[in-house]
Order: sequence, then structure tokens, then C-alpha cells
Amino acid sequence: MGNKILIITISILLLLAIVLGYAIYRQRLGTTSSGESQSAEVKAPVGPDSRPQGGSSQPNLPTAEELGITPEEFAAIDVPAPDASVEEKQKHFEAVQRVARDASYLDITKCEIADPVVLKVRDGVEVRNQDDVAHTIVMDANNQFTIPAGATKQIKPDFPQGPGLYGYGCDQVPHAVGMFLVIQ
Repeated sequence: MGNKILIITISILLLLAIVLGYAIYRQRLGTTSSGESQSAEVKAPVGPDSRPQGGSSQPNLPTAEELGITPEEFAAIDVPAPDASVEEKQKHFEAVQRVARDASYLDITKCEIADPVVLKVRDGVEVRNQDDVAHTIVMDANNQFTIPAGATKQIKPDFPQGPGLYGYGCDQVPHAVGMFLVIQ
């Protein structure tokens, strides 16, 4: 009974984190500073390539060194605060684009940080978990995918806003572990 309560509590916290991330994502969609629509392949959410002066919107985010990633990859998962300037948001999106990779699969082994950190996707995603325990990718209440231990599984997340940037967590990890850059 105690384990079920713990799992439910963790699930609720993850869901809240994802909802907050989605709200931030929605604020970043839009137009260029001149008012024109973005003409890139992706509707460009915008944000900083470093923590905003007010601090990260993810207070539990470890450092790049602790996560074992480059500073540029770190900048991609460290989304700007909701009140960040347009310039900071644009810098964030540029950082995302620099580190986004095409890959045949997403590796969530260890569930601390994904490889690649930002994966370009068009539709479905092949996810690899080489751990001896199952891991669950969580985007929101409708997008939770459990990858069995030692397995690779095809998932097809719902990207409700179409092309753009979507963050996700893994299990009970209190920070984003990766991003999907959805392209047309």
C-alpha cells in the first residue's frame, strides 16, 4: 500500500512538472521580433542558452558536469523562465537547434539524461533502455511510455501543437531529461 501511494505521489509531481513545461512551451511559440511568422522548418519556441538572471525554471536541474553533458546540451534542457525576455527565449531555441540530432533511437538508459539530449523527430521514436529496470518517459498525462528493462520500444507521442519543442522527464527524476524537436 505504501509503495502505491509513493508511486502515485511521484506520478502527480511528474505530471505537474510536465504541465508547467508545456505552459512554458506554449508561451515560447509565436512570431519573430518584427512580427513575422517564423519561416524555419519548425515553429520556433524561443529561449536562453544560459540560465536567466532570475535563475533556471528548473531549480533541481544538476549542472552539465553532473549530468555528463556539454554546456551547449545543458543550455538546451535548461528552459527559460516564463517571464524570460524574447532575446533569452531566442537564444534558448538557437541552442536547441545546434544540439538537436537525427538518430535511429533515443537511449534512456540510467534515466538521468537522454542520448541524444535533443532528438529531431517527425512522428514516432524508437526508445532504448539497457538498464535492468523499466523506465517511463513522461511528457504529460496522455503521453507516458514505459520501456521494459533491456528492451527497445517504438513509441508515438502526441505532439498537440505540431512542429516545435517538447520536453519530457523520466521516472521520478525531478528535471527534464531530454527534448523532442518535432519537425515537419
